[in-house]
Amino acid sequence: MAAAHWFWCDELGMPALVEQYASLPDYFTADRTAVSRLLHRDPREDAVIGVYSDSGHNILAAARHHGPRVPRDLLVARVSEDRTTRRPTRPSPRSASARTWWVRKRSIC
Repeated sequence: MAAAHWFWCDELGMPALVEQYASLPDYFTADRTAVSRLLHRDPREDAVIGVYSDSGHNILAAARHHGPRVPRDLLVARVSEDRTTRRPTRPSPRSASARTWWVRKRSIC
């Protein structure tokens, strides 16, 4: 996923920003901490994409804590094929089915 992002940014002539973290032993804390680092940047990021099913909700929680209004100040999306993680929240993260099997294959190559 990161490789695809770097390629896309390079094609557009934009700086790539990927916040990587170890998902073990505590995925939820690591995910929210990574988003917090993004939201503390100056200027603050205006969009965040999570690559795990629960990332969208973790990004929303971090945004509530740090102040940007979703979707006015911050756009939130996640890549997920898991329909069971769609919980009704206001605002809700957008889910993108990005053919994750294809993305994984291309990112690994």
